[in-house]
Formats: sequence, C-alpha cells, structure tokens
Amino acid sequence: MLYKGGNTEIVDVDEKGTVVFYASVFGNKDSYGDIVMPGAFSKTIAENGKNIKHYKNHDGRQMPGVIVELEEDAKG
Repeated sequence: MLYKGGNTEIVDVDEKGTVVFYASVFGNKDSYGDIVMPGAFSKTIAENGKNIKHYKNHDGRQMPGVIVELEEDAKG
C-alpha cells in the first residue's frame, strides 16, 4: 500500500479544542508529482463523508479526534 502525505493547513483552534483545518490544499504538487484539483473530494464527501476517519500519520491506532463537519471549498 502506498501512502502519500498532504499539505495540512490549520485554520483555527477554539477554546474547546475544536480544530478547523484543510486536510489538503488544491494546486500543490506532492513528492510524487500529483496535484489535487478542485472537485477532487466532492463525490466522496457527499457519498461517504460520515464514514471518513482522521488518523495521525495514516495509523488506525491513532485517531486524534472525531470529524464533525467535512466540506470542500475553493481552497481545498
């Protein structure tokens, strides 16, 4: 299995510990030459968003939190 890292960008952390972040930002080339383009996540979010988990370093034993809301905007 091949794992690729993304460019995570933290936007905000509130007093309750809720983190708002971009899991991937559009237009950046990764170390494999792949570029994530707008619309890349919209179908997955619409069809399976409730099943997506956020793991630290792709390790299923390390889930730093629970996803409350998922959306794609013009940035990522």
